[in-house]
Parts: sequence; C-alpha cells; structure tokens
Amino acid sequence: MRKSKVPSRDIAICQRLRHAREEVLGITQKTCASQIGIDRSTLANYEVARTPVRYEIALRFCRQFIISEEWLATGDCQSCLAVAKAKGIALADAPELLKQKIFIRQCMDLVSDPACLHIPTGTLFSLAYDSTLAARYRRLVELFWLLPMIKLTEADKPDLALNYLAAVNARLCILLSNEALRLGAQESDAWRLYTRLIIDVSQLIFRKMLSFQISQNSLERYRWLVEIATNPNAVIPFLSDTGDAKGQENIKNNLPKAESDAKDVGVKAHLPQLLERLKRATVASGSKSDLADFLGVPLASVSRWLSGDREPGGEYVLQMLTWVERQERKTK
Repeated sequence: MRKSKVPSRDIAICQRLRHAREEVLGITQKTCASQIGIDRSTLANYEVARTPVRYEIALRFCRQFIISEEWLATGDCQSCLAVAKAKGIALADAPELLKQKIFIRQCMDLVSDPACLHIPTGTLFSLAYDSTLAARYRRLVELFWLLPMIKLTEADKPDLALNYLAAVNARLCILLSNEALRLGAQESDAWRLYTRLIIDVSQLIFRKMLSFQISQNSLERYRWLVEIATNPNAVIPFLSDTGDAKGQENIKNNLPKAESDAKDVGVKAHLPQLLERLKRATVASGSKSDLADFLGVPLASVSRWLSGDREPGGEYVLQMLTWVERQERKTK
C-alpha cells in the first residue's frame, strides 16, 4: 500500500474536518462545499487526506460553520478550558462530552483577523496555526469567552447568519441545561423557558424592524422583559431562589405561555390596515396574480383575503407586508 505523503498532523486535521461536517453539522459535502466556495471534489480530497488543508480554506470553513479554529488545528480545546477555569465557570468540571459540544463551536473568526495578512497564501493550516494563529486565538478567547465571535459583513450571505444563530442558541441551551442539572432542577425546564423567551423577544424586534406599530395591549406580553431589565434583584425562575421575591413573582406572572400566539405571531392586529394597502397596490392588471405567485398560493386565496371572506395566517401576513412595501417603493 502506497504511503500517504501528507504529514500525520495534517491527516488529523482532515479527519476532524470530516468529523465536523458529518457529526457536528450533519450536512452533505455538496452543501458544505457550496457554502465555503469550493468544489465538492476538492472537499472530498481534503476529507480523505489526499490533499492537506490550506489555512485559508480551514479558516473559511470554521467561520462559515462556527467551528473552533483551535479544535480543528489541534483536536483539543485547551484555550477555552483555561478561560473557563480562570473565570470559575462550572462547565470546567462538566463531562468531556459536554465540553466538546460547547468548545468545538468556539470560533474566533480568524479569517477576518489582521494576523492573516502576514501568512503567505497556500500555507498549510497546521503551520499557519502554530506560527501565527494560535496566539491570536488564545487572546480572542480571553476577550470573547461566552459565545463564538463572528464579524458579519455586507458580503456575507444568510446561510452564515443561520449557522451562527443555530450555534449560539445551541450553546446557550446546553449551558442552561447544565446549570439546571447542577441546581437540581429539571433540565428541560431550562431550555424550554429559554426558547419561549427568545422567540418572544425575536418577534418584538422583528415587528419593530418592519415598522409595525406595537399596541399597548401587545406590550403587556413583554412586561417580564421590562421587569428583568429594570429590577436588579429579579432573576428568571428555575435557576435560583435568591433575589427579590416580588420581582420574581412579577416575572412568573408575565412569562409567555408555551401556547401563546402559536397561530397569531402578533401581526394580525395590523391586518385591516395592511389589506387597505394591498387593495391599492393590486388595482393594476396582473398585480393580484403577482402577489399570489409571491406568496405561493392560488389566485383565489388572494381574492378571498382581499375581500375579507377569509383571514390569512400570520406567516402570510408577513409575506404580504413585504410584497406591498416593495410595490409602494416602486411607485414613489
């Protein structure tokens, strides 16, 4: 059997690249290669260690999929563990598997770092990391120890944002679940509550970004957010019995229910005003058909919604708002 010319250190990097794609990310070679801008065959050559990974490809992979540059280069997470220990984070005593789930995603976006300007193009990732990137990674982890650090730019595509959000929320759910177990609470109580709160806040931000008017009644559902933002003694229930009892009770009474607004994402209150705008925007011939195509629904559904015979679901309301705003910008 012909012996590989690829150094053992670089073979290990190739193996971790494949492990990250298959086991951590669960995506195909085609999807992975497409997102980092290389051919699938090139990625396949990396994964079987036919070709060693160059630093620019490795860093692009880490940034796009929120993978630790340290882990990809060395197979461990010593920098992250050292920071956790220095800050007294309880996770430092957690099982190794839990550490891996957390720290394997501790990307520091080294591809965007000025340190890369001094690395010749085509340098092996193993060499570039040892000579230049390792010290920079350790420094950045000290500064950004809780979450992965990504510098989003205008050139980025939504795939990166989705990958980043998924990695951050997975990280926080794991940390909260670990804390719940440490305190003797139910593990699921932590991540279920966190998910409901994040969805609730996300809706508020989303609605404001789309210039929806937030009614006083709608704001009532966010009283819990005001409470934790303004009451220094308030804590989210499940984690602790300490803190101001009244503040905790206020939070408990105002936390969003699991089933709240499942069918109504908080936009239907604006439906009458939106329908009037849609009626004005669909006067021109063919405009209703254009709206139906945009929504991916039959023309008859659009006609029933505009006439008031039926009410669209919340997800269609948001899409119709997007469409009508585009039409209104065209006529200005």
